[in-house]
Amino acid sequence: MRDSACNDLSPTGLACRTRGFGLGCFLIVILHQFWSRLPFSFRAIWIAILLATLLGEVHEFLAEEILEFASEKLTLCKGVHGWERRREYPIEQCSDLGWRTGPRGGPYLALSVGRRSVKFGKGLSEDAANEILSALQRALPDVAQKMCSYPGGRENFVTLGLNNR
Repeated sequence: MRDSACNDLSPTGLACRTRGFGLGCFLIVILHQFWSRLPFSFRAIWIAILLATLLGEVHEFLAEEILEFASEKLTLCKGVHGWERRREYPIEQCSDLGWRTGPRGGPYLALSVGRRSVKFGKGLSEDAANEILSALQRALPDVAQKMCSYPGGRENFVTLGLNNR
């Protein structure tokens, strides 16, 4: 089974990128009047940060993330025009697959591999995540059961019902 979770073109993702670009432009306008008086090292660092941010945004926009589920392993491929980074995880070590919302970032899919958490599908909407999970359930139900379960079960947890004040 092969499914793709790529290119966050949701209104939230575009708004976040636009806000970041606008903030950078605002800072450039403010710094423009003081630019000649700033030390060269500060200007060089500032330009390097802007270029790194721009390249990161271009990479994030052009990158394609492919999830390949098989009965023995999960393969995550992230590629940009022929350059590919491939990570493989054995299904026996994978658990707790699900859609999450990050405190500072956008939504994503995540799973536990042993003691490590693996995040992918950054900016994926809840509907798209449900589509991926239901396709996994239809195509490979045994794999879906292993990956979507929580190790040791959740029945040993007790909800305390404490309020944050």
